[in-house]
Amino acid sequence: MRTKNLLKLAFTMLAMIVMTGAMAQDPWDGKDPVKIYKQSTRVIDPTAVTYDYSVTVGKKMPFWVWPSAVYNPNFVETGFDNDYPTRTEIETNVNSSFAWKFVANPADLGGATAIAGFTKNYVEIDMPTTTGNRIVEVIETAPSGFCAGDAVYFGIKVINPPFANINETFSTKLGIANVIADGCSPVAKNLTVAFGNTDEVGNYHVVPTITAQTYELNGDGTALINGVAATVPAALEISATDNSPITLAAAGELIASREYTTIGDKPTVYEISLNKWNAKISRMSDYYDIRENGKDKTRPDSYTYYTYASSGQSDGEVVARIIVMPKPVTGPIYHIPSSWAL
Repeated sequence: MRTKNLLKLAFTMLAMIVMTGAMAQDPWDGKDPVKIYKQSTRVIDPTAVTYDYSVTVGKKMPFWVWPSAVYNPNFVETGFDNDYPTRTEIETNVNSSFAWKFVANPADLGGATAIAGFTKNYVEIDMPTTTGNRIVEVIETAPSGFCAGDAVYFGIKVINPPFANINETFSTKLGIANVIADGCSPVAKNLTVAFGNTDEVGNYHVVPTITAQTYELNGDGTALINGVAATVPAALEISATDNSPITLAAAGELIASREYTTIGDKPTVYEISLNKWNAKISRMSDYYDIRENGKDKTRPDSYTYYTYASSGQSDGEVVARIIVMPKPVTGPIYHIPSSWAL
């Protein structure tokens, strides 16, 4: 009898060890963290949610959970080692049903309805067009339909697109606004930028442009008039494109100092525009669009670029001008000849 009891205790202890190990095992262990985002802890208290995961306003993003092993024993993470696990791969062999909610405040969860069209362990959520914290709730129910698990929560911070502006001192000269440098040809100047949305992070991708116009002077030489588009000298061209942007880790020098010269020996105004840009979180927020449209995530032009207007920023300048004037060529000094006198 004693032997039987000892054996019974041994098997019980073994079972407890196995169960403890199974509970402690993280199903996401070994997965590429660049490809699969995972909460660091399972949150079952909506008031304990943290909002350290950000998504750009107006973007659609997928989310999914690992289903209960008890009710979904054949579930495997097929495709999760790929860059883009599909909804079908995530929902395969999932027997449980799931109800997803998406609200602004934990207090709103009770009156919220489940997101339509998603009853498995995968959901696609359209981010609102306004910023602020949002909370995701999901509740798993056993296939029997009468045994629901604890709600699991996840916090999302919905943020604006990245803001960018030229970080220089501006003035108005000769009737030209947004002047950051002026002088006789050549005028040496660099250009620095700042990124105003502190919720965003680098790297930043910027695609600036440069144009030029030549001018005439008005009668008293105090204003530039009759501007005509001119070809920017090759040495001053900015070789940035959607697929080859200028990359900055943070605010700083966008264009190194260069010497701007007159064109055709006429007063010349160079106009530099930040044109468009994006940043790390805004590019991550394009995940769904890139996945669904078969775009190449390694190409910078697969991602959305923002402008002053589309980013929603309301201050700062994105256009700067440099005025380059022909150096005056002064003639010889005249004097009264000595022969003038008697």
